[in-house]
Amino acid sequence: MLSCESVKAAVGHGTGAARRETAPAPAMRFPTPLPLARELELALVRESLQRTKGNRKLAAEMIGMARQTFNNKLKELEGAGQPASPQ
Repeated sequence: MLSCESVKAAVGHGTGAARRETAPAPAMRFPTPLPLARELELALVRESLQRTKGNRKLAAEMIGMARQTFNNKLKELEGAGQPASPQ
């Protein structure tokens, strides 16, 4: 039976809080000029969807975002004409 926990194990991620406690954050480099917070947030949404192969619930958990907020961000992406789903 496929469960949320088995999917998490398969993609190598726990919930955002648990993952942050057990693994140190990698060093991050940012371009100059710095991206806007909205751009970073939408990039996280896209990346989490790719890593979870489109599983919205798991993608939201992965980045520590409420599922409804995550869905609202997806609508923003789709409204801007950017593909939200992994390709």
